[in-house]
Amino acid sequence: MGDNSKGNGKGGNGPAGLGCLSSLLSLLLIAFVLCFLFVFFGLGTEKGRHIVQDWLEKQFSMELTIESARIGGAAEIVVENIASMDTGGNGVPDFKIKELRIGFKIDGTLSIAAHKAMLNLMEGKDGGWTPSVFGHLGTLPGKHMGDLSKLTEGFRRRVRIHISDSSIAWITGNGAISTSVSGLFFDMKPLSLPEKDIYFYRLNAYNVLGSDNINIHNIEREWLASDAVDYVAVDKLKRQSVVVANGFWEIK
Repeated sequence: MGDNSKGNGKGGNGPAGLGCLSSLLSLLLIAFVLCFLFVFFGLGTEKGRHIVQDWLEKQFSMELTIESARIGGAAEIVVENIASMDTGGNGVPDFKIKELRIGFKIDGTLSIAAHKAMLNLMEGKDGGWTPSVFGHLGTLPGKHMGDLSKLTEGFRRRVRIHISDSSIAWITGNGAISTSVSGLFFDMKPLSLPEKDIYFYRLNAYNVLGSDNINIHNIEREWLASDAVDYVAVDKLKRQSVVVANGFWEIK
């Protein structure tokens, strides 16, 4: 996969990586309004496409190419065929999205929807992961599914996320794939309840290559989280209060 020490800045492992993603979502929330107003009448032009591309490069802290950008609704920007300039040495982008939709819901939350996203997370020599903005995901396969709640707590009050038909691969320093997931669907959204901030999560995955090269299929998880509790299952499965490190994806 090429030189895994390369990337855009330092690897985002641990709190620094979480800060990168929180900053990214905050910037998207603020910059979206300005960008939307600025390019509303120019998205169909080459200049408008370059404006959106430059804006996304700043948010993701990496060089990107995009095929097109357009207005998809009353308050929504649709960007198609986003791809990073960096590759793993085989010509495949480290990060790409077939379609990205960014807009506002009636309740004032920012909605981010990514369809057919692909992310190759590379482990660096210093133990961090690149692309750095997603670096905090590097150690996720060795944790509990409730850690997804912790990773999003910095922005989930004002952001909805929908990811569909996507994939992630975790690539070690020697170029081997340690874990991968395909057919990934993920939803996160705040719920309106009186005097309580509650968040809904859903994660589905068609196929996961987990520890010891074991394939796991058709994973489905739904849970609630709050500022006090990271994981309360609301699916048909029993609650997973404790999961061994290699059991993140397993169905218990």
